[in-house]
Amino acid sequence: MELAKRTILVTGASGGIGRHIVEALHARGARVVATGRDEARLRELPAVAHLTCDLRDSAQTQELVDRAEAAAGAPLDGLVLCAGVEHTGAYSAESVAELEEIVRVNLTAPMVLIRAALPGMLARGRGHVVGVSSISGRGPSPYLASYATTKAALHELMASLRLEHRGTGVSFSSVSPGFIAREGMYARMQETGHNAPITLGTSAPERVGKAVADAFEQDKADRIVAARPMRPLFALNELTPKAGDAGVVAVGARRFLRKVAVARGRGS
Repeated sequence: MELAKRTILVTGASGGIGRHIVEALHARGARVVATGRDEARLRELPAVAHLTCDLRDSAQTQELVDRAEAAAGAPLDGLVLCAGVEHTGAYSAESVAELEEIVRVNLTAPMVLIRAALPGMLARGRGHVVGVSSISGRGPSPYLASYATTKAALHELMASLRLEHRGTGVSFSSVSPGFIAREGMYARMQETGHNAPITLGTSAPERVGKAVADAFEQDKADRIVAARPMRPLFALNELTPKAGDAGVVAVGARRFLRKVAVARGRGS
């Protein structure tokens, strides 16, 4: 999909890496509709429309695609599902309300938004959806179990819908960031005084924006944004889960995430 003059809705645009995605799409000529919960931060973004929306509210979620198209004055050509919630900590420390929230925002809302946008895209014979997953959803992620579960589901949703709609002009992609410097989830983890292990490293948020824009323009099925090669670890986990577990421990991910959990009072 050529991005010039295409209308694209980006969720989670007011926080974390969302703004870098908006800026990358805008730089390639897209007409971006930015949505999130923080109106002041949305207004700072180069978008044709800024819509506040709380994806924890099912009514707001169901109305968002119609609102976006009305605000942009054009049908949606693309959708970026970037909004996300995480609660780093022991699974037993999460409340039922937190479990319901993370599923609603990270998985149910994307499914509802795709369902709302898809009929129009199919009728026009063009469209592209990019789901921002996570490397946490590609292998075992201790102290991020609920987050990893929703992100794994989002990744598989993109893969399944991509094959289901092959040949229709509508496509789907997954972008899986690792630890991203300065922004979002990892920045909040650093507030506990702990940093990601050097064996994993961090990536610039601009790389995520570029990966999303490339997914549209090059119809990439799957992009991983990480400072180190991660596919060998994912493959090892698929082939021999026990060895995959050992790999996660060896690179220091379990130790780091447990330190963050304990610092937040959510350890075990």
